Amino acid sequence: MKIIKKIVKYLTYSLLSILVVFSIYTVIVTQVLKKDYVNIFGYTYFIVASGSMSGTIEVNDIIIVKINDDYIVDDIITYNNNGSFITHRVERIEDEKVITRGDANNLEDDPVSKDKIIGRVVLIVSFSTL
Repeated sequence: MKIIKKIVKYLTYSLLSILVVFSIYTVIVTQVLKKDYVNIFGYTYFIVASGSMSGTIEVNDIIIVKINDDYIVDDIITYNNNGSFITHRVERIEDEKVITRGDANNLEDDPVSKDKIIGRVVLIVSFSTL
């Protein structure tokens, strides 16, 4: 039993240490280096601020985004819209533009230039189900 307690304690401290390092790294990248988002091994994360994807992604959920240009229709992507980050589902892809729409929205968004797309959502961490 003592061994299990030591293992759990070690794992807990390790996880907390990793979270602290990522937090410090995030502050340095976004506040000191003035980057829009952090890149951690090709991934970034955002906290959802609106209910436009309600039913799939809720307010205050954390989304993990794979930074790349690999997405298809029905994928959920995050893009930069004049300094705001929008996470919506891909409705159509037309040449160099992507048309998206929030799952809870009735109307499509304005077309998004492909160079504004950060990447595809690969994980949703929802605290409402915990």
